[in-house]
Amino acid sequence: MPSFGSELLAAALAGTATDEHPLRHVTELPPRTGRPHGWPQWASPQVIRAFNARGIGTPWSHQSEAAELAHAGRHVVISTGTASGKSLAYQLPVLNALATDPRARVLYLSPTKALGHDQLRAAHGLVTAVPLDDVAPTAYDGDSPTEVRRFARERSRWIFSNPDMIHLSILRNHARWAVLLRGLRFVVVDECHYYRGVFGSNVAMVLRRLLRLCARYSSYPTVVFASATTDSPGATAAELIGQPVEEVVEDGSPQAPARWRCGNRRC
Repeated sequence: MPSFGSELLAAALAGTATDEHPLRHVTELPPRTGRPHGWPQWASPQVIRAFNARGIGTPWSHQSEAAELAHAGRHVVISTGTASGKSLAYQLPVLNALATDPRARVLYLSPTKALGHDQLRAAHGLVTAVPLDDVAPTAYDGDSPTEVRRFARERSRWIFSNPDMIHLSILRNHARWAVLLRGLRFVVVDECHYYRGVFGSNVAMVLRRLLRLCARYSSYPTVVFASATTDSPGATAAELIGQPVEEVVEDGSPQAPARWRCGNRRC
């Protein structure tokens, strides 16, 4: 029985002249069964219920492995396929810390505003489901009004920002951000594969300065990186903070059968 990928490929090639050969290679990817893993013992029951309410009955193996490392205080990068649920790997230890420690703070960084706001919406849904009324996830970016920025600094326990705002607002005014810096438990760096070249070196300096300031305020946050599938994601993440980073690359999520093809471009 032809798969959806086969049908899609046939439709894409329909009408191609007989003397043209745009297709160079075809590989059939078999279906993959997901590898579920039970919720960790340290996870708060209300946090688990919040995920259950969103249709997540149990984490996949890669989510659980990354969450365990983050909870243990070890810097970690999770680098698995698209739609494999990388966000849960940081949301689980973050929510657990926020639920069990009223002084805990979290800083989420993304390279694009759209991604940050998408994760912010997810955070609002999770803290409402727990519930954690005092967390107040808040965006702190260039478009945030003055009153929102003040609220983020004084009241929010989960701030969604970007490296530029960390450089411009927090690092040089760190005394005003003392509450955040003293209680910072996690720094989440999403889509870290974007931080390469000159841009990456600038972000690395920002992250290292942030961690040095945290140490000055007697906090030692765990950094959780999320990355697209790349070569040596652990080494890339380690270069950003100048510290060893564990890597989780074995995808435990299920996968439907697919057809992978090479066209005129090099595979």
